[in-house]
Amino acid sequence: MCLSTIGRVLTVDARGDQARVEVDGRDQRVGLAPLTLTGAAIAPGDWLVVHSGLAVAVLAEDEARRLAAEHRRIRATPIDRPPTPNGAGP
Repeated sequence: MCLSTIGRVLTVDARGDQARVEVDGRDQRVGLAPLTLTGAAIAPGDWLVVHSGLAVAVLAEDEARRLAAEHRRIRATPIDRPPTPNGAGP
């Protein structure tokens, strides 16, 4: 199963079609075509939803931080126990 991730743009190449994005503390090359073809201008500091190596959405910083925290919580949940809302017990 593929899960989209949240990343912050570090750099954008000269042509504007790829970016270096920090995702969970790792640098990752990301294609920007799904966004730039719609007229979006991506710049360092922007927050992106990344799926299969492609940027698919731009997020406001507060929403990006909230979603990134939720992704970390879900990944930390043991497979044999389903995640619960807001980290509450079963």
